[in-house]
Amino acid sequence: MNIWILAVYLQILDLLTTTLFLTRGMLEANPVIRFFLKHLGPAGLFLAKSLPIIIIVLIYLIGKKYKPRWLNPIRILTKVNYFYAAVVLWNIFLMNIKDFL
Repeated sequence: MNIWILAVYLQILDLLTTTLFLTRGMLEANPVIRFFLKHLGPAGLFLAKSLPIIIIVLIYLIGKKYKPRWLNPIRILTKVNYFYAAVVLWNIFLMNIKDFL
């Protein structure tokens, strides 16, 4: 799978698992997401979760057009993908644990 598509897919999964997480009455641990939720409600969640997608697209476009030496988009995105895969798995894990408690 293309690493760029995977990055966007993981962001969408993060949004979906966080939404499920919140609908089950659980609290958001990320202070940035909590801020957006508190001040903007559900639209804030969507906005906060959309920002990483915008950043991913910008990294892709900058890396493709200018190819700066200091920016290795594949290396950056690989690390970001590992992080968000862990976040999605953590959300799923916590939702399943809540069912047993």
